[in-house]
Amino acid sequence: MQLGARYLDARVDYESSTDKNGYHFYTYHQVMGGPISVMLQEVASFLSNKRKELIILEFGEMDTTVPFANRLKNFIKMLKEELGDLIYKRSDDQRLGDKKLSEIVSNGPKVIILIDNESLWKNSHKPSSERGSIGITDSDFELLWFKNDEYSDAYYDDDGDKEAMEKYLQKAVDDYQNTPPMFKLQWLKPWKPGMTETSLYNVEEGVNDMLSDFLNQNQNKRLNVLFVDFFTESYAFEGAKQINQDLILKLGGNGTVTINSVKQLSN
Repeated sequence: MQLGARYLDARVDYESSTDKNGYHFYTYHQVMGGPISVMLQEVASFLSNKRKELIILEFGEMDTTVPFANRLKNFIKMLKEELGDLIYKRSDDQRLGDKKLSEIVSNGPKVIILIDNESLWKNSHKPSSERGSIGITDSDFELLWFKNDEYSDAYYDDDGDKEAMEKYLQKAVDDYQNTPPMFKLQWLKPWKPGMTETSLYNVEEGVNDMLSDFLNQNQNKRLNVLFVDFFTESYAFEGAKQINQDLILKLGGNGTVTINSVKQLSN
């Protein structure tokens, strides 16, 4: 966050052992990461002396089967205890992309909890009496926003070369019709089984070198969220600043928030 990140992505894993704050939730991406409660505390601390800042936390790969019902309740309990009034709630049918940033942070800094889970998303649109074993209340659901409602996610999930990745993502940008009202571009080449490269760094060699030209060619396109790996070797920060030269009135406007950097948005 000190480098400019305002959109943080984490996969959620449950462990039987607790962290120092008594919670069971950790980040996980092929290897175990740190406790999510500690991450939430760091976000709250970062925002403690800020006036008009917005942090978006995306949580994915959350198990929502019947045995997980109580775990889900505890996850939401952790969110409320660590972030409290910083959480920006859903109070109407508007999407995030239709809201002005000035509206969200009018009373101080806020955190948006964005969930990438289709089962929870479907349940969020049902009456509480029809949610079955999920077992969280309407007030709990008000704390959660859902990827399926909020943005289109362009991600190259094949084993082609970097030129194939660029072609695929360019088509995704060109085909996007502003529905949902936010667009997320993942400028990265995934590692796939059978690849001869020995590290993710080798897999993505040369990918970030192509980002500058791509952003320059898409100046008037909607690129709200930009994911990159190896941020310090990418054009992400400069690209976000370049795209954000115009006044940004809505989260769903043409400004860009990157996974590792963002020019602070204004109203």
